[in-house]
Amino acid sequence: MKSTWSASIAACGAALLVATCQPRAEAPKAAPQALSAPLGAPTLEELKNATYAGLEDLAGPVSLKDGRWEGEPFEPGAASGPSVVLAPGFRLTGDLDGDGTEEAVVVLAQSSGGSGTFNSLAVVKRAAEGPRNVATTPLGDREGLPAPNGSCARGTSTIRRQRSRR
Repeated sequence: MKSTWSASIAACGAALLVATCQPRAEAPKAAPQALSAPLGAPTLEELKNATYAGLEDLAGPVSLKDGRWEGEPFEPGAASGPSVVLAPGFRLTGDLDGDGTEEAVVVLAQSSGGSGTFNSLAVVKRAAEGPRNVATTPLGDREGLPAPNGSCARGTSTIRRQRSRR
């Protein structure tokens, strides 16, 4: 199990580096008074209302409202439909791409309406238009959520997994 977690986290870090380490044109410098967005990683409140992509079995991105999204049932007349929730109490921050600004790492719990829950790790950075999900990788189902502690540094996230006792 530990190698699966390491591979998933390494894949998330690799996806983030590929997405963010593209050559950039020199941006014009803004006047100090023009800065309106706060610096640093997105806040928990922003993460609860962000849009996330790359979730398994969903056709497109989902926009959370107060930490939750609920879709229409896959089958007409079904009792429940797909849902995604931001795992409570889990938010790590660190500068994963080396740009001098911290990103946030969160866990999303996804249900297709049945009994299984599939967890994904998502990396979110601050953008001018608001929080932007830059990488998402599946962690698996029925694994238990990672403990809400760990560390983030350029290109890697270290997350301690906590097994639930049954």
